[in-house]
Amino acid sequence: MVILGLGTNVGNRLSSLRRALQLIKNIPNFFVKNISPVYLSDALMPSDAPLSWNKPYLNVALRCETTLDPYTLLQHTNNIEVAMG
Repeated sequence: MVILGLGTNVGNRLSSLRRALQLIKNIPNFFVKNISPVYLSDALMPSDAPLSWNKPYLNVALRCETTLDPYTLLQHTNNIEVAMG
């Protein structure tokens, strides 16, 4: 079992979560079994961060099953992050 946490505070947040979920579902040998409700959280801000960073996040957790090793899964999720900008 793998739990993935997704979150975004940039642009159309709900659309971004939906797009990320679709891309995650395309990972070979990776199966999303449950999806949490979407929830809102405050940004965790470093003390020297610009005020423009202080935007609330939309978050979701995914319970997944996979035969992928952790490094391969990390490569796939990093590729999704890069593809989404």
